[in-house]
Amino acid sequence: MKRNPLSTAQPEILPVNDFGLKLYLPLPSLSQSIQHIWYCGGTSSNTGFTQYLTPNGGLGIIINIGSPIWVDNEQLKQGVYFDSTFVQSQKIQLPSNCKVFGIRFFPGEFKRCFPLPVCELRKGLVDTSSIYPDTEQLLTELTLASCRIKQIVLIENWLYSLICRFNYSDVALRPLLSKLRANYSGKISKLIDSHTGLSQRSLERRFKSSLGMSIKEYLDIQRFNTALKTIRQKPEDLSQVALSAGYYDQSHFSRQFKRVMNITPGQYLQRFLKSRSGNLRDENP
Repeated sequence: MKRNPLSTAQPEILPVNDFGLKLYLPLPSLSQSIQHIWYCGGTSSNTGFTQYLTPNGGLGIIINIGSPIWVDNEQLKQGVYFDSTFVQSQKIQLPSNCKVFGIRFFPGEFKRCFPLPVCELRKGLVDTSSIYPDTEQLLTELTLASCRIKQIVLIENWLYSLICRFNYSDVALRPLLSKLRANYSGKISKLIDSHTGLSQRSLERRFKSSLGMSIKEYLDIQRFNTALKTIRQKPEDLSQVALSAGYYDQSHFSRQFKRVMNITPGQYLQRFLKSRSGNLRDENP
């Protein structure tokens, strides 16, 4: 079964040089819930790499079948981990012989596979072995698989079996999420007043239950990713980037950007241009 690797310049993952990062589109049966599956594998010529994962409003899964890696300040040995909702970029340190898969869910879709209280997962990475023992079998099968495509198929089959088993989703939130993505610069009260007839407080509770974050945090992430995408696709005057993404002014944009990435937009742009030209081996801020 042929898979279509995406470009390495996706909005939520910084581009890399030769470290083997690839993003894969999921099967159509998973495409409503899964944004993509990613893989990063080193070679003997690599000395290791630091990667940054930016928030998209959804949760994720990290599957490590190689040497230990570090996510922020936490070491991940071989295993399957829930990657909780986050509003700041994650620093992933990868050794030269890493073999790591990742799954990124669209916002609000995690519960289709895992009917867990998402708001309680906002505490970092969670080892799944005590919650879902079948992840141990997945780990074994991935380790024994003879090629990357077979590993991707194993992950897709596992996800599909979970959707068939649980398939929980707050369907009423999907139109609201679409509305928020299209109008991320608007006021929250105006965006949700005409949505379901529910009060803002009621919607906030349902939102946190499904996404693990507030509506405001979600809007901030959409605005940030719009700006990040603009910087990567069409590097231009940062003041224009700020205005087009819905920030009040450039100083507001700079503060919000640094809160997520730990560097300013100008510093990020310089590093991005260097990494694209192949002159930057490490994305450390």
